Amino acid sequence: MIDLLYRHPRARKRFGQCWLREVINEHLVFLKSQGYAENTIKKYGNTLLRLAEYVERQGQCRVAELPQWVDPFVASPCCSRPRSASHSMVNRFLGRLRKEGIIPTPASAQREGPFPRILAEYGDFLCGRRGISVHHANAAVRFSREFLKYVRDSGTQRISAISPGAVMRFVTTEGKHHTRQTMSGYCAFLRGLLSYLHVTGRIRRDLSAVVITPRTYCGERCPRYLAKTEIETLLCSIPRHTNIGKRDYAMMLLMATYGLRGVEAARLRLEDIDWRTSTLPIRTRKAGNNSDYPLSASVGNAILCYLRDGRPQNGHREVFLSSLAPRGPIGSAAVRCVVRRRLVLCGIAPDRAGAHTFRYSCAQRLLEDEFPLKEIADYLGHRRLQTTQGYMKIDIPHLREIAMNDGETLL
Repeated sequence: MIDLLYRHPRARKRFGQCWLREVINEHLVFLKSQGYAENTIKKYGNTLLRLAEYVERQGQCRVAELPQWVDPFVASPCCSRPRSASHSMVNRFLGRLRKEGIIPTPASAQREGPFPRILAEYGDFLCGRRGISVHHANAAVRFSREFLKYVRDSGTQRISAISPGAVMRFVTTEGKHHTRQTMSGYCAFLRGLLSYLHVTGRIRRDLSAVVITPRTYCGERCPRYLAKTEIETLLCSIPRHTNIGKRDYAMMLLMATYGLRGVEAARLRLEDIDWRTSTLPIRTRKAGNNSDYPLSASVGNAILCYLRDGRPQNGHREVFLSSLAPRGPIGSAAVRCVVRRRLVLCGIAPDRAGAHTFRYSCAQRLLEDEFPLKEIADYLGHRRLQTTQGYMKIDIPHLREIAMNDGETLL
């Protein structure tokens, strides 16, 4: 790999004399397999070569000693790139070496966050005893870790010393950065943790009653949906001659047509699409059910165009992949960012817009076409009609009809 990137005799000589050349070469080959551009790989090679030369000048030639020289190297004049970029390159290099066992993982990285044993036991309790899904349990553990970190940073080194005042201060601090709806879920996480600590005997008092959930009202927010003309304008604004445009167009047309969640679009795999029968199965939805949709010609052609001309061929089975290296599957957060960016570029920026905007828009379109509520619920994959009713807060045609009738009555 080094011979292909660096054809200049002087550069090849430097790499040939480097004590870390084999490890660096393996990392560059790995970057190539992940879809990194040749120019980016060359930058990695130069930075890692300078790191190896710097460490050698300090009298060290052991791979295990590399982590302690990262900060001095980045601060030294021999590091020609910005500190943030050099840190990122070197840390990715060391992270791969730790993953492969070449460099030992430090104890601080093995036990993330404060009170790691308690958090691990709490996660096992949520999954094993409470029967909560792994995704929900991980979210609860993440927020619990933030709370325990706040408690530790406040000077409390023992779980048994957690006070009601610390709980209230934490809730107040978090409430400044999140909406009331978000804090309602976070407070539920915190109450569950405090109850667990009390039941297991780690704290004397059950402090869950101290957590005051912000008041929310059922149906207080209107769905953030797009009109049919706005969706058409958005889709037409996406340039489909680029690889990213092909992906974004296929992904948003898919969500707009079937009302899929962002995570469902991100998890769609190549084997999920049945091209022979023209069906689109969506498995293991949020409610635990499955849905089978007829694959429309427009959606099928958009996905085919992306698969043939825009999708990286790297062995991943997910349909939609990242456009940047490493070219792996995208997550629901990436889908949300793509939707927001496309809406801004199109000049359409509804409040709190995201991937779920297409789901609301699909429900609104079906309502305007006078589909029964039960059929809309089945189309969206809802088990309860009450959930679907939350999507039906804006019925523009009926509101106009009522307003016109009221006007005639007044006249």
